[in-house]
Amino acid sequence: MREATLDDLQRILDLYAQLFSNTDQASENRTEPLSAHYDAFSEIKRSPDSYVFVAESAGAVVGTIAISIIPNLSHGGRPWGVIENVVVDERARKSSIGATLMRHAIDLARAQGCFRVILSSSVHREGSHEFYQRLGLEAFGYSFNMHFPPDGKT
Repeated sequence: MREATLDDLQRILDLYAQLFSNTDQASENRTEPLSAHYDAFSEIKRSPDSYVFVAESAGAVVGTIAISIIPNLSHGGRPWGVIENVVVDERARKSSIGATLMRHAIDLARAQGCFRVILSSSVHREGSHEFYQRLGLEAFGYSFNMHFPPDGKT
């Protein structure tokens, strides 16, 4: 496992396409890199508190995870970690790659002094929920979101 580089962008987008393939966001997660992808990747790399990691197997990127450390005023001013876009290639699942990615992100949050780490998972991903629980994460409250389409209209 290592921090992602710009050379990994295409493969990361391929993995995201797998993650969102059966959702209403599939059309927003095409695999061709757009200038917005390059801009976002550059912004993540410039930020001292945002990370994208990839996992490799036999020289190929087979998984990715993103984590951001968010400053916070509650909990004694301790930050919190937000994990996003956890995906392992369909052909490499059940191989401990996802667990390795998750443990790395959790360890990073702990090392940064976070009081907690959170992630959201779609209701229909029951297998993912079991995976997260095996790693020690607990279902907590509700996650709410408001999705904005690419054109910004609602």
